[in-house]
Amino acid sequence: MESEITATKPAATDEPLTVLDARVQARDAVLKAEGHQAGREEGLQEARAAALERVRNLLRRQAKQKFGAAPTAHVDRYLAAVREFEGLLEFGDWLVDCASGPELLDRIKAAR
Repeated sequence: MESEITATKPAATDEPLTVLDARVQARDAVLKAEGHQAGREEGLQEARAAALERVRNLLRRQAKQKFGAAPTAHVDRYLAAVREFEGLLEFGDWLVDCASGPELLDRIKAAR
């Protein structure tokens, strides 16, 4: 005769959680919150990096439109090294203030 194996689901009870159950649930909540925070931080870092790159691209384009292709390599190297928005804003000011490509290159050299 074949024996049947049946799994039974434990009945739901209104019994209070044990101390261990409560600790596990609390730790799960902390891990979940930490995961969300890490995800938010990573997303912010990615968004910031993307925004910096968009600004760099805009400044490269403006420099090329104003001064031609001559300072392009210097501009590219300089902008690639800038890691903060403040530095990019300063470069944007140089684009407005400088009357020629050589003047812009002098500013780049002086900033390094």
